[in-house]
Amino acid sequence: MIYSSDYFGRVFLYYKITSQKNIMKSTLPNLEHAKETFPLVEIVLEGNITFKDLIDTIDYQYNVPYTLVKADVEYFGKNNYGNILLQLNGAKEINETAFQFFRKNKIKNVIKGYV
Repeated sequence: MIYSSDYFGRVFLYYKITSQKNIMKSTLPNLEHAKETFPLVEIVLEGNITFKDLIDTIDYQYNVPYTLVKADVEYFGKNNYGNILLQLNGAKEINETAFQFFRKNKIKNVIKGYV
């Protein structure tokens, strides 16, 4: 049997496309297992609450699990100024208690994204 070069090109192309599909399936993130995402919140301190009091309240009073990602805080006497980046790791209801605390105490906060 004689095969033309076109036949081998089509066979090679078929295997190339099939292998690329399998590679893409294995490298894409499977989001079915990700049940929850957590907010990444930037908090601005303007002297109305100290960094220590803020963290103590979130942690001990409201029991919101968190990860401190970044803190750039300046201390001037008893006043604290700067930015804090927190990842709130609780359920939506628990995280909402922290946001209520921010609103009640007029603490500026911005959700930067979800992780």
